[in-house]
Amino acid sequence: MNEETESRILLTTRNKEVALYADKNGFLFEPQSLNDDESGELFEKIAMSRTEDTNSKIYEQKKELGMEMLQHCKGLPLAIMVLAGLLARKDTVEEWNTVHKNVYAYIRRGTYLGSDYKGEGFEGVLWLLELSYDNLPYYFKLCFLYLAHFPEDYEIPTLDLRVRFLGNEIPIGKVFSKMEKLRHIYLPLPLPIGGFQFAREKRECLLFATEAFNLQSAINVCIHASFDLVDFVKLTKLRKLGIFTFDSGLWEKREKGTNIIFKHLHSLSVASGPGLMTALSIPWNIVLSCPNIYKLRLHGHITEIPKNLTCLKNLTKLTLIQFDNLEDDHIKVLKKLPSLRMLFARVENFPAPLVCSMGGFPFLEFLSLYWLVEFTEWKVEKGAMPSLCRLHIEHCLKLEAVPDGLQYITTLKELTIKAMRPGFYSRLREGGADFYKIQHVQSVIITNIWA
Repeated sequence: MNEETESRILLTTRNKEVALYADKNGFLFEPQSLNDDESGELFEKIAMSRTEDTNSKIYEQKKELGMEMLQHCKGLPLAIMVLAGLLARKDTVEEWNTVHKNVYAYIRRGTYLGSDYKGEGFEGVLWLLELSYDNLPYYFKLCFLYLAHFPEDYEIPTLDLRVRFLGNEIPIGKVFSKMEKLRHIYLPLPLPIGGFQFAREKRECLLFATEAFNLQSAINVCIHASFDLVDFVKLTKLRKLGIFTFDSGLWEKREKGTNIIFKHLHSLSVASGPGLMTALSIPWNIVLSCPNIYKLRLHGHITEIPKNLTCLKNLTKLTLIQFDNLEDDHIKVLKKLPSLRMLFARVENFPAPLVCSMGGFPFLEFLSLYWLVEFTEWKVEKGAMPSLCRLHIEHCLKLEAVPDGLQYITTLKELTIKAMRPGFYSRLREGGADFYKIQHVQSVIITNIWA
């Protein structure tokens, strides 16, 4: 104690030698460990509260094993609670025996703790705590290790929680509702079979949307219809949303009267029936309810593109997956998107000629065409895609040549050709029939010739 200021300094440590080194004349308070009776009472309260009404023989066997393991806790409440909590999740005597054997192994390893803990009588306790970590489910281990990156008492500015393959017995909706600092949530991926049933069972997960006011990203949210997203509209800080839907047949029946607008959303991903035998139609009403999005990813049955898609004035990146039989009228809608910078077309049937007319895609900088079945003809008129810098063509096996109009796109700096037919490659080589179309391109990357 400082007599002038009457201030006191309180030092806490697990090691008595540290306290004596700091001040040999200071007051040393040593909390007493629990005695055998108190230790046993605490242990039974946590580990055996559910087994009192079971077979008395099993109860006595567990108690005997528990009392033996309890001796290694040295009366420390934390160690007793960890051990008891671990055993409380074990139902059979065989499982208790397994823990009993492992406790001895961990205790023996405690002799290597080092000089700081030698002679304190607690050599095995820290290894008992390690045993509790080893018995965590793997997804909780990842969460534990993520949080372990931060110092003690550190205020975590952003909490990124990734939850994968959680069982139905975990009430994750209730857990999330208590986490006011939750920023990003990645829910389990939906099951490929019986996906709609999965969505119905996981509807409780959406409860977090009513409480997580600071949420910025919500990924893999399973919904049945757009009214399932009503609570998300209240999340004014939400910027990124990824949803799965599995029953397009009920959209028209249940969408009447639904009028939701996501004014603050910047990124939207919609997967309609992923993993099912037949892809489902994209719910365009949800897409059009996000007027300010910058990024849009659509995975599902895309046979039409609504003309009012052009109302998405800020849309800069568009990804289309598993589309089918798009016609020229649909392409005309895409050409008119006022801010589109990146377009990704992936995996599906494209039987009609792709025509990029003069003035179309005025701000497009990156175009990727990947695994387009029946894609045979591509025309680029002079004045089309005047801002294109990078072009990626991969696994479009029926496309015989790059369009003649590429020679007019002077902004094109990089061309990547991957997994195409040998004839396609040979036409692009120096001296080939199509070399004049790309000779102005600074970087041409050709890999993985398809046999």
